[in-house]
Amino acid sequence: MVITHWCMSVLLVPGSAEQWDRVGANQRRFVKFPAGDFAFLDSSEVELGDFQSCALFSPMDKFSTQSEALMTARASLIGLLSPPPTAQVEKAEAAGGQAPGLSRRGFLAFHKA
Repeated sequence: MVITHWCMSVLLVPGSAEQWDRVGANQRRFVKFPAGDFAFLDSSEVELGDFQSCALFSPMDKFSTQSEALMTARASLIGLLSPPPTAQVEKAEAAGGQAPGLSRRGFLAFHKA
């Protein structure tokens, strides 16, 4: 997650050459996350090297403080890495169980009980 004064984006950077899926400059790659498929734009910068970005906010004028932007970035990342609630319910019902409950602490931290 990158926060600048002009945008907030999720960045993917190569961990190793074997794992990096380069699609070409200014081309989009769809990446599957628990929350769904998200489009990332393939880019390269001299100082940074190869990366792919998914813009969340631009411009940043909706945030009055850096703290608000950081809290939003954290919530966005948690949301990206969490399956949608309906998917959790459907999965539990398909398995013959009940939908997972949400504890008070889990609600505040976006985790299931």
